[in-house]
Amino acid sequence: MPLIQSGSKEAVSENIATEIKAGKDPKQAAAIAYSTQRQNKDYEPMALQVAPDGMTVQDINQANRKFWKNAGGEQS
Repeated sequence: MPLIQSGSKEAVSENIATEIKAGKDPKQAAAIAYSTQRQNKDYEPMALQVAPDGMTVQDINQANRKFWKNAGGEQS
């Protein structure tokens, strides 16, 4: 049975069910369904977070430095 050519969540669910009924492993069926979803024009990936205006990578790194540990395991 052909897969539904759509980027909707409903189509992905139907495609997974179709592939499982065809004897595919559930993980493989999901991979096929998500691949079909990506190939369709109505699929929109999640938006990436963008840094606030004027912030640089260095600013972000400096703000997050308290969460990092150096090679010696001590917090810097």
